[in-house]
Order: sequence, then C-alpha cells, then structure tokens
Amino acid sequence: GEEDLRIDIIEDSDKLGGRIALVDFAGQRYEAGASILHDVNRYASGLAAKHNLTLRRRVTKGLTAVFYNGKSAEVKVGGIASIIGLVLRFGFGTLVRMGAARDAIVAKFVNIYRFLDSGVAFRSVPDMLTAAAGGLADLVRLTEIPFRDYATANCPSEWRMSRDLIDTLITGGTRTNYGQTPETLTAFASLVSMAGTQHGRLFAIVGGNCQLAMLAAKDSAAKVHLESKVLSVTAK
Repeated sequence: GEEDLRIDIIEDSDKLGGRIALVDFAGQRYEAGASILHDVNRYASGLAAKHNLTLRRRVTKGLTAVFYNGKSAEVKVGGIASIIGLVLRFGFGTLVRMGAARDAIVAKFVNIYRFLDSGVAFRSVPDMLTAAAGGLADLVRLTEIPFRDYATANCPSEWRMSRDLIDTLITGGTRTNYGQTPETLTAFASLVSMAGTQHGRLFAIVGGNCQLAMLAAKDSAAKVHLESKVLSVTAK
C-alpha cells in the first residue's frame, strides 16, 4: 500500500536539482540551467504556491539579447524595438509559424495532467505521449526526428520555418537549454524549449529555482543519498 512506499533519491552530485543551480560571479548571483519556468508547468507553479515562494514574473526585464553573426550585431532584443527588429530580420510569416507550432505542441503536452489527476499510470514514455496527443503518435514521432528536418520539410506547412530563423533564433534557445543544436536535438525537445518565448507566462523563484527540487524531496519524505551512485539493482 501507499503507507509502505519508500522513496530513495540517488544523486551523484552534492546537491539536488540536476542542472538547476545558482552561480556566484563578479558579485552577482545567476541561475545556471533551468533559469526560467513556464506557468503551464503545474508541478513547478503548484509547489511554489504550496510553500509560499516568491515569484519573479518579469524574468527578462532590463535584459538585452544580441544576435551576433561573427562580424556585427544584427538584432538587439529588448523592448518594443526588438519586435520590429525581429520582424524585419526574419519575416513576419516565419515568426507566426514558429509560434503556432510551439503553441500546438505545448497544448497537447499539457493534456498529460488530466491523466495524472485521474491516477492513470503509463508503462512507457511513448505510451504517455500518445495519450497526451489524443491517441495519435504525433508527439512520439517528434522524439524520433531532428528539429531542423522536421521544421523545414516534415511538419505541417502552416508550421514550416525558415532555415535562417532556425540557425539564429531557435539555435540560441536549444544551445542555452540543452547544449545542442537543431541538427541533433529532437523536434519535441526543441518545440518544448520554445515555450520560453511565450511572453508573460514565464517566472523564476526568488532565491533560486533549485528550491523546488529540495522541497519536492522533502514533501515526498524521500531519503536522499547525495554523492552516491547506483552500482547494481537486484530483484527481490
């Protein structure tokens, strides 16, 4: 029964959270990895609300991002001027198609919460993604094809994006989030990472997003084993 359940967390490093971390540099503290959360992530937003954590909603306030082509800065992103700059640089149509693809995939993926709320479990990740897509294999297929191939030739025409947009804007996001480029990163991971471009729906935790991992472990009454490794698993 549930009362007999024991949870052990085996962590190779000296802290929980994986890539989530705070880094001190030049007198400032920065989020390093998983720096921005999306409000569609019910587990993150729910855990923050449960423990009355303070959210920082304007996570990009005062920041300027620059696209550098090796010789000069092409577009500076920061403020209303950046929107005009992006349209002039990439074209209105491909930006709209990028947004449509992103929103459609996010909308399908969040269906998974409906099953989890009902106590439904899945035997595999493909089973979970198929259920989230309404019984179709759409999301599973996205885990089997690189994003560049998908977005330039294999996606619905109303989602098709220019190579220029992929090489510049989207590559910046995938390299920041996953350390990979659209040539190797799956279409699914790339589209999910693009959720970070949905203005007004992003947040961070004041004091560090790493707090979520520690609080989740505490709430579950898990036994945490830091600086540990699993050497073997024996069935009983």
